[in-house]
Amino acid sequence: MDDRSNVRRPADAGPLAWRSPFMILVPPVGIWFAFPRGKSFISRAVVPPRVGLMWRFQVHVLRCGLILTIWALALGHSHADEPPALNPFGKSSNVRDDALAGYCELSDGTLQVGGIYLTRDSRLKIYDETLERQREIPLSAVRRIEGLVHKEWLEKEWRFRENANDEKVYTGRNYPSREYVHEITLLDGRKVRGPLSAIVYVQPDGQGQAERFLLHKRDKGPVGADLKSLTYVRVVELGDEAVAAARQRQKEAKSAPPTKAATTPRPNR
Repeated sequence: MDDRSNVRRPADAGPLAWRSPFMILVPPVGIWFAFPRGKSFISRAVVPPRVGLMWRFQVHVLRCGLILTIWALALGHSHADEPPALNPFGKSSNVRDDALAGYCELSDGTLQVGGIYLTRDSRLKIYDETLERQREIPLSAVRRIEGLVHKEWLEKEWRFRENANDEKVYTGRNYPSREYVHEITLLDGRKVRGPLSAIVYVQPDGQGQAERFLLHKRDKGPVGADLKSLTYVRVVELGDEAVAAARQRQKEAKSAPPTKAATTPRPNR
């Protein structure tokens, strides 16, 4: 069956979509009928020749006033329905209309609470290990995303011994490497597990600059760093309950007394 519920009607296309031709045609048509010339068919039909000159003049004045009134009403009504003009040089809003309330937790315990969204018109691309196929899931159907460490190690740094020489030598330095597996929990409770590829943005309370977080299969850190310094997204949870729980954790962390750093005794001089 042909669904015509999504077909845009002329009234939905904008206030000037159907009024503009009307406003353009009103003045010439009004002048034509108000000031007929010669013995045309329209002149004889509108103003009979037997009517007196004064009466014909009054009829023309009334017609002109009626045409101008209709034109003014149509023009004023169309301007009242027009949306406010946009300033191309004004400040753009940083708040996305498709952002969902939630929080993002990193592996070092950092919490980012606010509006969560993806790149415009994109979805979470995950390889379902159970179905053995690629799936695309919209963020609006997700309740929780959890990042799990599948494997981590310190990768050795190698370099070529000389130019135009295929022989590699170990530099003696290492860099952290890690592989992840993500588990997506849908709103209906179903879970999808596998490698994930996505970019998640967190807008803190709808203000400020949104922070960007990568969700991918493999990551590596700078040379000389350890595995602990290589942070990753541990949990992304959506919903008002998740936001309330995250804010409570932030309050508890602020009210907790700071840990005292261990002090080393100063040597006697």
